[in-house]
Amino acid sequence: MDVNRNAVLLVRLFTEILEVRKGWSDMRTLDEIWCHIVCTNPIHEIISLMNGRISKLKFWANTRRKDGSLPQEDFKMKDSVGRLRCTHAYEDTINILREIAYRDGIGEYYDSYIKAIVFFPKSVFYQLIGTPENVFFRNEVMED
Repeated sequence: MDVNRNAVLLVRLFTEILEVRKGWSDMRTLDEIWCHIVCTNPIHEIISLMNGRISKLKFWANTRRKDGSLPQEDFKMKDSVGRLRCTHAYEDTINILREIAYRDGIGEYYDSYIKAIVFFPKSVFYQLIGTPENVFFRNEVMED
């Protein structure tokens, strides 16, 4: 069992809660935050699977290019913005990473890797029970 995948998911959740509390995000409730985390987490799950026999892609995703940028950073800050559909987050993530890989000259290698892996979305194991839409981290009353 890879606890790092769990840790990344939970760290992202608490980080987003902090950002909401500080007013850096328009989200307000636990269900909004959780939906955002689940929708944007596939890149972390896919990269975490890039271990062992095919570590070249994990290295690629986390290594700075000559201009100082990172493929993973490009995905998060530019290429995926407005393009991740929550109902197709894994498919969209794979396709956007593919575009970046081709731009970087390793597209064919990326394609062969993606065809070879089998993974199950880790975030589906986490469920919010109760009424997370009633758990506010920021609202008008709190602001006063």
